[in-house]
Amino acid sequence: ATHLIDMPFEVLSGGQQQLVNVCIAFAMHDTITLEKECNLFVADEIFESLDSENVEKVTTLLMKKCQNKSAFIITHNQDFNPIGANIIRLKNIKGNTLVV
Repeated sequence: ATHLIDMPFEVLSGGQQQLVNVCIAFAMHDTITLEKECNLFVADEIFESLDSENVEKVTTLLMKKCQNKSAFIITHNQDFNPIGANIIRLKNIKGNTLVV
């Protein structure tokens, strides 16, 4: 049996806090798109503080939630490379952001 524990957000680890934030972002997106359909999903540093197992889980969720959407995922995570993705890599060189 699974037991739910009520605990303050502040006592969670960084990875646990990020998972809560991801859940909230998806819930907000789902709620908003119930009212008005949107074929766009944008996430900035969604994998921050997540271990590789949770990166995989969030990636699977992203792929499911964004099947019929354009998804723009901003990340420093080099391991994020879903099948069919068009990846644009940027690099800061002497103060200039360049596509590499």
